Amino acid sequence: MNHVRSIRCHMQYMWRCVYTWRLANPQPFQPHVTSQRYSTCLRPRATRARHVLPSSSSLNRSITGSTDFHMLERLKNDAKLCKEKILSSDCIIISDDQYVVKDKPDKRKPDELLRVPYGDVGGKGTITRSVLLDVDPEGKALFAVDLSGNSQVDDLPPHKLLPPRPALFTLRPPDSTVATTALSLLSWQRGNVYCGRCANPMIYHSSGRSAKCTTCKTSLFPRYNPVVIMILTCGDRVLLGRSKRFPGRMFSALAGFIDVGEDIETAVVREINEEVGISVSREAVRYVTSQFWGGYIRGFSPELMVGCEVALSNCTPPTPTEEIEEATWFSVDEIRDALARSKDFPHKPELLYVPPPFASAHQLLKRWVSRWCPTHS
Repeated sequence: MNHVRSIRCHMQYMWRCVYTWRLANPQPFQPHVTSQRYSTCLRPRATRARHVLPSSSSLNRSITGSTDFHMLERLKNDAKLCKEKILSSDCIIISDDQYVVKDKPDKRKPDELLRVPYGDVGGKGTITRSVLLDVDPEGKALFAVDLSGNSQVDDLPPHKLLPPRPALFTLRPPDSTVATTALSLLSWQRGNVYCGRCANPMIYHSSGRSAKCTTCKTSLFPRYNPVVIMILTCGDRVLLGRSKRFPGRMFSALAGFIDVGEDIETAVVREINEEVGISVSREAVRYVTSQFWGGYIRGFSPELMVGCEVALSNCTPPTPTEEIEEATWFSVDEIRDALARSKDFPHKPELLYVPPPFASAHQLLKRWVSRWCPTHS
């Protein structure tokens, strides 16, 4: 009897090992190839779209690349400690919803945020808003301060003001996420001066990451607006849409806000049906990656872009609705060429273009193309 129990325990252990290995090594996703005459690339590599982590420096990670998360959390919660750290920290400057960047002599180099000691601007007691952004491994904090309408801007080292939209193209990658995060958090503070329940003033934590009502004690924290962005694939073809506000032949992935009560899959299914009239199943939705987005069109309200891929067995003709002006299936060769010229400006009206590298749609398409063209990067 003991011998049988030993064998049973051994078999259960082996099955647990196999199950754990299968979770860590899922079966490769093989797209259905509808036609090979459209593509000169190699066959797709054995990769699967689900649970793929971003590799681009512009995607999710700590906003400066290396963060002391333990100290960052302590400063968010301990107001006294944050006040002690603040004057010995560095800061970046926001003025009138624009970034203060270094005035560089070589215009060909990327723009760089101007960083100054917090004591040089905060020690004068004229800052109305500031927010904690990051803490480096040495324990030095980085803040963002709002000097809108403040004469201190004129006293800063040589600098210039850079609007957020052009900054997406000209800021160096390490500074891009820092600047966007700062602008989003400072905009959140400006929009929440008074309590939404009793209309009394809010008092902000020293870190600027939370606020509490002076009367009803309601707490307030910054929040994301979740958005799904997805590409529909069918073998070596992908469906993209074009909004009315897009220039020329600019096409992008479909996207939309996740509604209250929806999960990611439900939102993807609904948005695809609303925008191009194609019905897909929840089981066909695969998560790929996520990205922070600054919400430039909606008053710098931060958004979490949840990137997905939906694989179809046939290229169903799209039926664009009011939200989409045009939707078309494109071959992998067309997308590969569009990715290569995504940084070109101005656009040539006769050529296909996709969003630039900092956009989620670009990263989704780049990953899809790399499965068909292993040499593509």
